[in-house]
Amino acid sequence: VEQNHAKMIQSGFSASIYSADLQMKDVSGDVVFGSHLSVNKDAPSFVADAHEFAAVFIDEAHAFLEQAQSTVEILKELNPNIRVVGLTATPYRMRFGYIYHQDVYRGAPPLPETFAREPYFAEMVYEKQPHEMVEEGFLTPPVLGEISDHYDVSKLRRHAGGGFTKDSTNKVFVDGKSSLTKEIIREVKQKAKTRKGVMIFAQNREHARQILSYLPAKQSALIDSHTNKTKDRPEIIDRFKRRKLKYLVNVNTLTKGFDAPHVDMIAVLRHTESPALFQQIIGRGLRLSPETGKRDCLILDYAQNLPPDGDVFSPRIVAAKLGGEREHAKVEVRCPKCDGTNTFRAAKGIAGSVMDEFGYLKLTTGEPLLTALGEPIAGHLGVRCSLYQIPEGDGKPYRCGHAWGSAECPACGNLNSAMSHFCQSCNEPLSKSARRLGMNVSRDQGFTHRVGRVVEPWTLSKSRSKAGRLTLKIDAKLQELPYARQATEEELEANPDALWVIERPAPETISFWLNPEVSHPRAQASWTEFLEFTAEEHGNPYPL
Repeated sequence: VEQNHAKMIQSGFSASIYSADLQMKDVSGDVVFGSHLSVNKDAPSFVADAHEFAAVFIDEAHAFLEQAQSTVEILKELNPNIRVVGLTATPYRMRFGYIYHQDVYRGAPPLPETFAREPYFAEMVYEKQPHEMVEEGFLTPPVLGEISDHYDVSKLRRHAGGGFTKDSTNKVFVDGKSSLTKEIIREVKQKAKTRKGVMIFAQNREHARQILSYLPAKQSALIDSHTNKTKDRPEIIDRFKRRKLKYLVNVNTLTKGFDAPHVDMIAVLRHTESPALFQQIIGRGLRLSPETGKRDCLILDYAQNLPPDGDVFSPRIVAAKLGGEREHAKVEVRCPKCDGTNTFRAAKGIAGSVMDEFGYLKLTTGEPLLTALGEPIAGHLGVRCSLYQIPEGDGKPYRCGHAWGSAECPACGNLNSAMSHFCQSCNEPLSKSARRLGMNVSRDQGFTHRVGRVVEPWTLSKSRSKAGRLTLKIDAKLQELPYARQATEEELEANPDALWVIERPAPETISFWLNPEVSHPRAQASWTEFLEFTAEEHGNPYPL
């Protein structure tokens, strides 16, 4: 974010940065550079503050499609015609193939599903091949170096998320492999004698530490997901860019967007999950650096990533077959709407949960397992009930409308992803965050997205504003229900098979404020909602 913002400013354009990590949230520039997480999280506030964006440019578009799509759908509320442009050197994704439907730049026909499954972008409008950029002097030529040995990656095994399992990566790269790693690093140091900067890509943290132990201590450093992002990481990167360090070892952190032009040697000691990732790794060494005398970049592949023909820029991209090659267990699921029985593929289970007869996951205590947004989670891969209903008389049979993996729009009936904030068809708000309930939790907007129960009697106190208007304060102790969230990068590193984690939050005391005598529509809507709630709970509105 910082380096792209700096280049835009140098070009004479008005630009600002929106990033929580950088402690800057400024939307005043004509161009706003934001981190994916910060922009995605705060997109509803952009809409609330009427920041109308004309276009969204997604850098590294192949890696952030889900977050970007969610952000775009929210921003469409102010500008339904917002333009979306993806930028990437690798326009393809593991298991899904290409991320665009048609190459209009070359006038090619639409891609079949074999090569592009559910592509987000309609068209690829421009492309510059790496071969051309090397020939025209925009990239440094890569040179493939000879190696004396390599890791045997044939024993790697993938988990359901597409990555490699922790056990198999340790067997291939760590357990009993110290002698091989030591010999590889000895060769790396020998070949690096005439090189300016060396980046080494390790398979996991333990492997990286092993690699670092064989490198010169004063010339080497390691960056992984546990490196302090505010102090240690910037300091290490700065020393490396100033060439105070020669060797930089990393694990899953500097593969995309990292800009250190003097790097002229890449040692790949990890097997990548996809061609795109290998391309990104190689790209760290292809920046131009005439001031350091850089003429080429030496590529050493010790983990069998290179294609058989040795062409690093032209991988064969094919979308994975639906379902993969493994046999999947089947489960029978009873439809809550039509009471019919469906047979679906079983999903990978979440530890601490079981599936009920209707196909939804619940905790062993009997409570439903929900996402952080309060949505139920299916224990199978079915989306919609497959059974048809036969109406009385001569009516035409129709398909049951119950959906497990999608949300039905109340306005138009269109089926949307269960994680969609707005209907893809009519832009009707679907999620709680999109509807932006008026009765929000004071100073903690996160609670508007969660589901919980009141565990102690709530209290109500009255006061009056300077204008004499009644103000009500409600204090309630809530126990948020357990919910499932996606595992963090650190958690996946520790246990690659645990794609989901069950959170069990502690009770929290929160406060609400109501203004029944304020005429603002939102204040009145909150007051009406409160009266309806108390009438439902107590049989009559709460007495004041």
